Amino acid sequence: MQTASFFRFYKRQDQRLVSIARTAPEWFEGRQYQPLVPRHYMFGLSESEFEAAYMDYLETLDPHKVWIDLGQDAILLCWEGPEKFCHRRLVARWLEQRLGVQVEEVPWERKKTDLRQLSLFN
Repeated sequence: MQTASFFRFYKRQDQRLVSIARTAPEWFEGRQYQPLVPRHYMFGLSESEFEAAYMDYLETLDPHKVWIDLGQDAILLCWEGPEKFCHRRLVARWLEQRLGVQVEEVPWERKKTDLRQLSLFN
């Protein structure tokens, strides 16, 4: 199992892709896994409050069932870039701690077509 931002797989169709976000991009056609979507009340919390509330919520779930439901080759997606705080990494940590598995972030591989003209003023 791995984690990534939606944009790492922009407009790609892959059966391993699973949204764990409240909403997905319009172009996303993969599966959605509602049990890992943060609860509505969590969205107004600070980062530390969110982490505590979300980790408490995860403890109400069965990690073995989550693992089986998703499949070991699943790639869990949400919106944040790999360098930002994100609930998918909290899910990864929870699964690692509870199941003794490794859940890594998919490396970002830039291609020449991904490069954009840089501004002289930025």
